[in-house]
Amino acid sequence: MLKNKYLLSIYIIFTFCYTQNPIDAYLIGNNTTTLRGTAQDGLITPRDLDFHKVPGRQDELWVINEYNIQRTHGGSTVTYYNAGQDNQWAEYRKDSWSGHFMHTASAIAISENGTFANTLDCQDANNQGGYFTGSSLWDSDTSVYARVHQSDNLLGSHIDMIHQSPYSEGIASAGGNVYWLFDGFHNAICKYDFGVPHQHGGDNHSDGRVWRHSEVAVDRVSGLSSHMAIDPVSGWLYIADTGNERILRMDPNSGQIAQNLTPYGEQLAGYWRMSETDWNIVADTDLTYPTGLDVYDNRLLVSDYANGDIIIYDITQDPVIELGRLETGLNNEIMGLTVSPEGEIWYVCTNANKLYQISSSGAVSLTIEHLSDWNLVGLPLVVEDSSYETVYPNALSGTLYSFDNTGGYQLISNLIAGEGYWLRFSSVGSNIVTGIPFNSVVPYVTTGWNLISGISSTIAVESIIDPSGIIVPGTIYGFGLGYIQVDELEPGKGYWMRASGNGTITIQSGNAKQSAQKFIDRSETAHSLIFTNADGSVSQLHFGVKIPENEKLSYTLPPLPPADAFDVRYSGDVRVVDISGEIFIQNNQWPITVKMSFHNEESNRSEWMLMNSVTGEEYIFDETNVIQITGMAENLILQKRGALPEKFSLHQNYPNPFNPITSLRYGLPERAQVTLTVFDLMGRQITQLVNTTQDVGLKSVQWNATDSFGKPVSAGVYLYQIRAGEFVQTRKMVLLK
Repeated sequence: MLKNKYLLSIYIIFTFCYTQNPIDAYLIGNNTTTLRGTAQDGLITPRDLDFHKVPGRQDELWVINEYNIQRTHGGSTVTYYNAGQDNQWAEYRKDSWSGHFMHTASAIAISENGTFANTLDCQDANNQGGYFTGSSLWDSDTSVYARVHQSDNLLGSHIDMIHQSPYSEGIASAGGNVYWLFDGFHNAICKYDFGVPHQHGGDNHSDGRVWRHSEVAVDRVSGLSSHMAIDPVSGWLYIADTGNERILRMDPNSGQIAQNLTPYGEQLAGYWRMSETDWNIVADTDLTYPTGLDVYDNRLLVSDYANGDIIIYDITQDPVIELGRLETGLNNEIMGLTVSPEGEIWYVCTNANKLYQISSSGAVSLTIEHLSDWNLVGLPLVVEDSSYETVYPNALSGTLYSFDNTGGYQLISNLIAGEGYWLRFSSVGSNIVTGIPFNSVVPYVTTGWNLISGISSTIAVESIIDPSGIIVPGTIYGFGLGYIQVDELEPGKGYWMRASGNGTITIQSGNAKQSAQKFIDRSETAHSLIFTNADGSVSQLHFGVKIPENEKLSYTLPPLPPADAFDVRYSGDVRVVDISGEIFIQNNQWPITVKMSFHNEESNRSEWMLMNSVTGEEYIFDETNVIQITGMAENLILQKRGALPEKFSLHQNYPNPFNPITSLRYGLPERAQVTLTVFDLMGRQITQLVNTTQDVGLKSVQWNATDSFGKPVSAGVYLYQIRAGEFVQTRKMVLLK
């Protein structure tokens, strides 16, 4: 019956600390929905419910009906004792004067002093066309309520009433005999202080006081309740403003008296209109008829009468964040909602005359799939033992690596929520991870590349909260059959992310998709080279588009994966070039197939040249724009024919090792004074192959393994270094004999 729509949130403080909010588990966990009450118990158009607040009675759930069994004006109650337990039982009660004091009852709230109050969804509780109605106060003592003065000349068992709010639709206890009302007639929120209750069944209301906060403009919907609740942490009063399709909150301690008002039909100790009330809109998106409402452990729960959704908000955030929804499918049914002291969700269906309980086991199991060889992983759930051998038991021993920008890859043993890792597996498979879901992590990231992971549910990359704007757009990568940009973070997976500075980001479900920086990927209009090795691993590079200087970081690639993992990239660790670029390949599964794909019909393969940067061999694409590289070609050059090099470069010599001749190639994007010098490992100059001013272009020179005097040099490792203007680069080569 209950379907999870989104997934939810625990908070991680500092780098990766976390605590579990019990309400969050409903949006990820294994939920059970149980029918706990029906019309056989006396449910007759139930509109609200509340748990008793007095110690020793907190397992009592009180439900208020709009009508009674006779379906006449005058509400009634059903009390569920031992609510939700095997020995639960129900008791129906109707006071003999409920036709007035519970006329069209719409809401109930129980105070910690044992009193309870209800509101009346009518214009006149006397049915005389006036405006004499508001809220009634009762004693919840079961020997008193609906038991005393049921047939004498007193007015039943009620202990007080104030009649200043026709069409009152919601109520919240402020402690003692003070309550907040949703006044649908005056479109305001009112504070009712009943003062000292009169005798049971009495009619002296003269010590009552009312404060009407008219600036908190609300609107009712005929026949629907608009429930309210006070957050015990912040003290804010949360309000279901049903007619305006939104949720409000107000500071109950704010406002000042602006005007004395004249009470209607009764004498009161005071009645005032208030001004300068501190209030704001909490939520006004995707709500139709918000009715039920409760606050529990920094979570705001709201039921929407129109579609049956139960929406959960994180009220610790500013603005308040919708964390997720439970879809009950109960359209035009849920009128009231409350959370038990144990954190279980209860609600009433007003037309079906039913009471439901939702409970969550908390723990869930997730299946995390992996590929053969290296994978990027994360911790998907809160677990007792976070060692990789326990979380991912089929991983290869001694292969869990973390990363930091100062020390590179570090071999470790335990996973931490929010961090990403490399982990190796011998074959394709999966692991079942069981633990407590979490829905928010706040990782601390540093300038450069960071390995991160997400939460226990899938979350859009665009919804990552980045208050300092340090995420470099377009640089969140996963790893499957190669690096790939991702739109979502999946539980149990690791991801690379590049930051332009140090700071924290928040990965949390329920965020609107605009928190992270927008990114327009210019490579979508570029041509592409798609590399596929013999194992089926794929890597894609782009060419033919110029990237603005201020966007170049967005087109960089993460650090190389561990050895044996497939990777293809341009020099400078980028994935896009304009007219030329040197390509580096990390691969142990040959041959490699390369497909050249063009963005438009005007371009064709004859305009571009792909060659082995070591041998100088040019690869000829067939009519399908595909070639196959069978040898171990680790360095390629892509260049537009007739185009000049975009930057200075020094390529690896070929052959290498060599005996006795090798070719050294380099590229000049501009005219420059060039020297190309060979050194031994001690730094002593052996010979200088080039020392002249040269024009733009790709250049090549051979070395025959002799020194500057023409004498053969011994076998060993040598260095060759180019200097061209301010550009300096050095490479190694090996001479064999």
